[in-house]
Amino acid sequence: MSDLMDNLDSEELFYLGLQASGKGDHEKAILLFKRSISLDCNARNTYLLAAEYAEIGMYERAYETMQKAVDLDPQLWTAHFQAGLIKFSVGDTETAREAWSKLDALPESNPLRVFKNGIIQCLDGDLESGETLILQGLEVNNSNPALNEDMKRLLELLKANHGEQTPQHTRKDENVTAEDSLNHLFLSAYKNKTKQ
Repeated sequence: MSDLMDNLDSEELFYLGLQASGKGDHEKAILLFKRSISLDCNARNTYLLAAEYAEIGMYERAYETMQKAVDLDPQLWTAHFQAGLIKFSVGDTETAREAWSKLDALPESNPLRVFKNGIIQCLDGDLESGETLILQGLEVNNSNPALNEDMKRLLELLKANHGEQTPQHTRKDENVTAEDSLNHLFLSAYKNKTKQ
């Protein structure tokens, strides 16, 4: 594959990485995104490399790489949101809140801001208000249906684990752990949003 990659430019590698990611070939996607970055490091390819790391459970590397993406483009709001989710998923709610605080620059009605406010309300023990906000986010988010599906899954995890700082495995579906559900959040809502 190395010889083939030498003939491809950064954008071609990026789109091939998206294809590999869509097929669940994380190894190939990581290689393609890393090569794309080596030719043209930008927020978009860095963000998706971070998402791939999160998908395979490399959360610290995912967070560090997500931070590089927001350094490259401070207005890559999905990266701020995902950075918070990464830290939330490993129980580092303080750093999650810090990452999400950047979303306060968005209008109050922006779905990412509404979703993060809902998650924080749940973390603070107010499940009812948190659920209301997440449901409100579902209503105002009409541009990213995959994000809505992911937020519905996250809300179910939060409700099932009310009172805990991070979602835990429940008996409802023994084949799907909370970690599996959270891993799914990192890419599905955003891998087709390549212009963000």
